Amino acid sequence: MSVEIPYSWFQVNSTNNKLPFIYNMGSGNVNYTATIAEGNYNVIQLLAALYNAVAAVIPTPTWTDGSVYNPATGRITFGIKNPALQPTAIISYNFPANPFLARMFGCLNNSFIVYGYTGGSY
Repeated sequence: MSVEIPYSWFQVNSTNNKLPFIYNMGSGNVNYTATIAEGNYNVIQLLAALYNAVAAVIPTPTWTDGSVYNPATGRITFGIKNPALQPTAIISYNFPANPFLARMFGCLNNSFIVYGYTGGSY
């Protein structure tokens, strides 16, 4: 007797692809939800998918994602680069709302990740 199980499911799917976040561009906090496209991702693809999901819901962001993965350390550094016409831009990912994505991003203690750009540095 044998069984064959096809690899036909996505690690990120409709049950775990939403990540609430708070965006503050200097005028107060606004709540959004990023929806990552369903699929299978490596860490670099996952970072790009998160940025695309965030950029899709924030009205006209004036910055680009500066988040990077360091394969030597196995760590992600979240950041913003090239801000234009914005003295402040802060993003706070609510990883406690989605423990699955928290683990995928290495946030093992299931905490918020807050990062941004303020006053000339990021």
